[in-house]
Amino acid sequence: MKQKLTSDFLKTAEALASPVRIDILNFLSKEKMNIGQLSEVIERSASVTSKHIRILEETGLVRSVFLPGKSGLQKRVMVAVDRLDILFPERSPEVKHIEEIRIPIGSYLTCQAGVPCGLNRHGQIIGEENHPEAFYGVARTNAESLWFNQGNLMYKIPNPIKRNQEITSLEIEINLAAFHSQILGESLTFKLNDCDFGKIFRNCTIPNLAAPLEIADSEVKESSRICLLIDQYGSWIAKEKVSTVTLAQINLMEEIWALSFAVDNMTAESGIVLFEKHQNEGIVIKVSGFI
Repeated sequence: MKQKLTSDFLKTAEALASPVRIDILNFLSKEKMNIGQLSEVIERSASVTSKHIRILEETGLVRSVFLPGKSGLQKRVMVAVDRLDILFPERSPEVKHIEEIRIPIGSYLTCQAGVPCGLNRHGQIIGEENHPEAFYGVARTNAESLWFNQGNLMYKIPNPIKRNQEITSLEIEINLAAFHSQILGESLTFKLNDCDFGKIFRNCTIPNLAAPLEIADSEVKESSRICLLIDQYGSWIAKEKVSTVTLAQINLMEEIWALSFAVDNMTAESGIVLFEKHQNEGIVIKVSGFI
């Protein structure tokens, strides 16, 4: 028996909302009974038992049949259904939605940059090389690449999650390289909304440059793109699990998201390079889910 979740279903629900009628259904599932037999087993009068049977008959849960007896045909009651399926209204089809935010590499909110350091646009140094104060200049927002030895960068963006969006994954893409260093992965840490992912880049193949401006080389750009995928099971880079941090552990409801990269334990002449593969494509955030 199938019933849609409409006002008609209320009659069935009301019929089942009685311990006595539940007992009747259980007894009748074992054998057909007449009113007298049912009255005896449920310990009710015949008139009360008949009333319960009438309610169950009106909803189609039981039915009466006439069978031969000692004094002619006898009315017997039997269960009319084997199961009851409640059909809920169809849900609106879920639509997969991907929200993408591109963060220019020079649009960080706060920074600390240790020498050697610098910013570049079209092969030209912004400000002066190895002068950390250049990282605070207005022109930094036009940078295509930046590099530093020790320190950190913090980017902030409005929460990209749409209202009522069910998040299934979060991707963060960035171009990374090192100069004069083979151990950048051991020196670079990442945080999102104060959730520390640790040294997740330790096993990544990161280009090691002789000089920061070598990022103009097309082969370097192709090999430097790293995508961090975060889902309900953990955090992944190139299908390898790099952290146990899951979506549930990140405060995704924050109005403002904060992404930070920090570098330490680098040798004196080495450092990290962050750069844009294409214009205004420094860090790309993709939020996937259903709305």
